Amino acid sequence: VGSEMCIRDRFNIDQFSNEIGRPRQEVSHYLLKAKFTRELNNGKKLNFLLSHQENFRKEFDRALIDNSPELDLNLGTTSADFNYEVNQSERSNFQFGTNVQRQAHVWSGSRFFIPNYTALTLGLYALKKWSRNDLEYEAGLRYDYRNLEVFRNQNGVNSQIKRNFNNISSSFAINFIPNNNFNWLNNFSLSWRPPNVNELYVNGLHHGTANFEIGDPNLSSETGLKFTTQFNYQWNKKTQIELTLYSNYIQNFINLVPVLPATLTLRGAFPTFMFKQADALLTGGDLTFNTSITQSLGYRLKASILLPRNLNANTWLQQMPPPQIDQEFSWFFVPNKKTSYLSTNFLWVSQQKFIPNNFIDYLAPPKQYFLTNINFAT
Repeated sequence: VGSEMCIRDRFNIDQFSNEIGRPRQEVSHYLLKAKFTRELNNGKKLNFLLSHQENFRKEFDRALIDNSPELDLNLGTTSADFNYEVNQSERSNFQFGTNVQRQAHVWSGSRFFIPNYTALTLGLYALKKWSRNDLEYEAGLRYDYRNLEVFRNQNGVNSQIKRNFNNISSSFAINFIPNNNFNWLNNFSLSWRPPNVNELYVNGLHHGTANFEIGDPNLSSETGLKFTTQFNYQWNKKTQIELTLYSNYIQNFINLVPVLPATLTLRGAFPTFMFKQADALLTGGDLTFNTSITQSLGYRLKASILLPRNLNANTWLQQMPPPQIDQEFSWFFVPNKKTSYLSTNFLWVSQQKFIPNNFIDYLAPPKQYFLTNINFAT
């Protein structure tokens, strides 16, 4: 008993203090970036960007042994981007480029979350913009290749897993601009996304959410076909309305969903979530309304709704955001200048009604709620 009391005094467990003790997180990011631009003749330009970022994340639980973190993650990312741009005229622009990215991740500590890995990504793309009369066009084509190498230790046996992903993405957009007050933008795109390492191999307690997460090493890439239409109208230079409607079909949509029962550990039972795939259809809309009531008073409204369907099960998708409305009144101390202001924000989030049949979760969707914020800036 005496030894236990010494340990508890040493780490100040169960005693009040203004210091941030265990459990806690320590996160730091360091970024170094250099950009080079060379103007050539006839509207041509070369752009080169080189960057490196180091991310450190340490998570400390209630330990009784030493001060080492239970989870220590280090992710290093090096990126190089090259772009060649040609401004053929005021109404025509063409560019192509390539980008290369290498990531290396190392973990240590007494708990496993995601394995060590290296990832090499190569992308090639071309983009063309041109306009004619009241119409603006944009077409893009891109190819991506990703090599993922994962190093795992399972029950004392080391393994090395290699996976390759590659695909083509494309987009085409038409923007109709009959006058300075109105434009109508339509976009068609084919996109893809390979699964992230955490979606494939995570298997442990996520301290930030107090959830136990489980990956699926058999996940395949997402492929999406999306259509977006956007209306933008400005009236009297004081009022602006923007309405966006979209429909996005995603094959093999990756979603983090709850599974039962909870994972039981020495520290208790934790809600458990697993990454799963399903074909999905995401349709919805976003509305933004801005107006100047007076020279010193402004009003903004933002509303959004999402209808997420699981096409395989013919029901709703889980873990999707509910409809919400955000309103803000802003008072500007100097008329017609937004350098100093006081604003009040009202956010309403509805209860999620689009829940799947045979709903399985640890809690029902929360009831609707309101948030009020007051901001001052100068």
